[in-house]
Amino acid sequence: MAQLGRRYGLPVGLNVGLTDSLLPDGQSGLEKGVTLAMGALAGADIFGHLGICGADQGASLAMLVMQHELIGYVDYGTAYTLPDTQPFTLTAGTFFTLA
Repeated sequence: MAQLGRRYGLPVGLNVGLTDSLLPDGQSGLEKGVTLAMGALAGADIFGHLGICGADQGASLAMLVMQHELIGYVDYGTAYTLPDTQPFTLTAGTFFTLA
């Protein structure tokens, strides 16, 4: 979905940054951070369901603040790592040459 949106110049929103934890602890930080990073690397522009804790059981201001910081880290980390739109080609003999 993200690839199609990027191809046609449309904004892409994904529901990432979700956790099953009910508290702002290590589990929630890891789950939110990893899913936010994967969504950003997939090419998402918009992240939904921010501040949600548990399996859509409630919302937390502490979780929202934590996710805001995580999005800043992910945005900084993926600013220059998105794949190029040019196809990558490998020609035979590039790495394996006989002298």
